[in-house]
Amino acid sequence: ADYRYQPFVGKFSNFKASGCSAFAPARCRHVSASPYRSNGLTGQQSSAMQWVQSHYLAYDYCRDGKRDHSLTPECWH
Repeated sequence: ADYRYQPFVGKFSNFKASGCSAFAPARCRHVSASPYRSNGLTGQQSSAMQWVQSHYLAYDYCRDGKRDHSLTPECWH
């Protein structure tokens, strides 16, 4: 990351969060908004995402081999 441009600002639109508390009973099942768990991305969406990642992604914790990914289900796909 280039910290000369801090502070960093992130903006989201149409953000939907759902989930269960860490202490929720096992029957709690959140509805996933992730494309990995629904119909997936279209070919055009997948290409666009790969382009953005190749040009702008500085760090991907899902690909960091030093991290324990047992608690990061978004990295399991």
